[in-house]
Amino acid sequence: MHKTNEQSHSLKISEEASAKILEIQLILKKQLRKHVSKKQVITSSIRALEEKMGLIVNRKEGEDE
Repeated sequence: MHKTNEQSHSLKISEEASAKILEIQLILKKQLRKHVSKKQVITSSIRALEEKMGLIVNRKEGEDE
């Protein structure tokens, strides 16, 4: 398997997180039939978490009213 140096940022991730990202990459490669970089997986995951957290915060603020 070809390894690339994708540590252009100072982001340090655990081996467990790295393995999970690789698993997601393989699933996406199979489904999309194209390579998805670690950076794309992380960026999409963060965006999804931010959206979900926004929904949770908005829901809680709505409950207070």
